[in-house]
Amino acid sequence: MQTDLQLTEQPAAILPAAPKRLPFAAVSEHKHIQAAGMYVKATFVRKNVKFYSKKLPTDHITILAAGEMIVINGDTQTRYSAPASYAIPADTRIMCYSVTDCVYYCVHATDVTDLAQLKELY
Repeated sequence: MQTDLQLTEQPAAILPAAPKRLPFAAVSEHKHIQAAGMYVKATFVRKNVKFYSKKLPTDHITILAAGEMIVINGDTQTRYSAPASYAIPADTRIMCYSVTDCVYYCVHATDVTDLAQLKELY
């Protein structure tokens, strides 16, 4: 779940008047896992980060392995506590907010094996 800019939110006592826009890489870390027909992107994201998923052409599964996250898809808002999983339908962009530090895995079915291409796609 990554876009060029993400919005960090912190308690008003810590943060100046407006939230900061930062590259997602400034508030997250990634690991890439591959197996036959599968690509898994493991992501650690710091607490109090609001971010948006990419709009992907295929369904995929997200597994929240550690932490708490609020996921907003249209009019539906769900708070997940690890361990939890949820499906993200194709052509859907969701908003996420990390209540705590979180670790989640996005699982994609794909025959692509080139890591540079996988990073671009997902």
